[in-house]
Amino acid sequence: MLCPVYSAQPTLQGKASRKAQTTLITINLTAMKKFLFSIMFVAAAVMTLGSCAKEQAANDSAEKLLHFTVRTAASKTYISEGAAGAYAVGWHQNDEIGCFTGAIASGTKATFNLKNQDADGATATFDGVAAATENGTFQAIYPAAAIFGGYADGTVGVEVKSTQAPSSTSFDTTADILVSQACDYISDGSNVVLDDIFFSRILSVVRVNVKGTDAAGQKISSLKITAPSGTVLTGRAAINMTNRTISQWTMSGNTVEGKPTEDVFINDDTFNAVYLLVNPTTIVQGSEVTISGSTNSHDFSKTITVTGKDLIFPAGQIAVLNITISSSDLSAKASLAGEYIMTGTSGGKIYAAKAYAGTDNNIKSVEITETDATNHLFTTDQDDLKITLTAVSPAEVGGEDNYYTIQDANDYYLYVSSSSDNYLKGTAPASTTLGVNYYFSVVKESDGTFTIKADKSSYTRNLVRFNSGTNPKIFSC
Repeated sequence: MLCPVYSAQPTLQGKASRKAQTTLITINLTAMKKFLFSIMFVAAAVMTLGSCAKEQAANDSAEKLLHFTVRTAASKTYISEGAAGAYAVGWHQNDEIGCFTGAIASGTKATFNLKNQDADGATATFDGVAAATENGTFQAIYPAAAIFGGYADGTVGVEVKSTQAPSSTSFDTTADILVSQACDYISDGSNVVLDDIFFSRILSVVRVNVKGTDAAGQKISSLKITAPSGTVLTGRAAINMTNRTISQWTMSGNTVEGKPTEDVFINDDTFNAVYLLVNPTTIVQGSEVTISGSTNSHDFSKTITVTGKDLIFPAGQIAVLNITISSSDLSAKASLAGEYIMTGTSGGKIYAAKAYAGTDNNIKSVEITETDATNHLFTTDQDDLKITLTAVSPAEVGGEDNYYTIQDANDYYLYVSSSSDNYLKGTAPASTTLGVNYYFSVVKESDGTFTIKADKSSYTRNLVRFNSGTNPKIFSC
């Protein structure tokens, strides 16, 4: 599996002794993004004379380099949960749109991409030089990275992520899908300027509010919605560019999962939320919906029956689910303390972390051989590959469970030490004063993978990664 930055991600494998058969455990890594975009659905914007009221001339078939400047209307929002949940309109700097200026057919890719050059604010200015016809019709999709390409019927395929990375106050902006109005343009031979371009939100925002006395103080590491079989929440959608709606689904699933990138704690009597983006759909009365996930110390699962009225996830708007977790919904996680081997994969090969070398800034690796690919078992006779997880007292980490120290085969404690460099170092026990830089949260995700992060540290380079792009390959943060 690929990690967000490097070409392959680290894994843990339990190790019993020399020549021991060992089970592979994959570590899952998540990318971080903070802001919550629009939960407001705005009606169609009036096209201004400077934008889409121009009379279109005949398309020139030949492309040339043109300087495009596209200024948006205030059609996108993020949440600032401060003053009574007030909403502020805004785009973010470097948001990237995929732009289409010609006919869309099977396999058509975006003609070009443009990035927002403005600072975060109510509107955006997408600007850049691109090859396009001098006259044509402009339309765009945000984010550019979600675009798969065109279909024969003129629709455009986009990915609606089944696994998302919301922050503590917002949804995952990379999972959002917005489509602009179509606008005819005429260049002056070198430049195209379009103003007040309006973007419509395609998806529905679901705010899952969670509370519960029996789970109070626990930090949510994942939360999943499972809708009835046949319900489409995520997958690959074909967007009707004329109506700016989802035409059909070429791939679909009935689940969506959020893995918060910031702390979301379950409170005793007040709700905290996990935000998700889903297909606009309706779940009828009598249907069952399951909310499941994990915290730092427990797994949870709660099935609710839709009663009173249908559960509607409206396009461009927000739906709210209130969930109270009780003791019957919780199951305690087993301690992960024990001996392991930490590995990463690259090019179909498995690499294990060696003992810390003493003066390096990272942990070097060595290739190992898997002897049972089905069960992820292997045999090794290298004693310097062992790492040991030891549970940290909850009192040391604000009362939370599932924090561990990590010691290598030489008993060196691993720790994080930088916000600007990817250091993962070790110190000998005799010279070590343990603290938050040595305490790693080790969380088993719903897909069986693990996230290892020193998230109590003030250093921002604190997520363990396998870097396969170096020689030798290393483990770093």
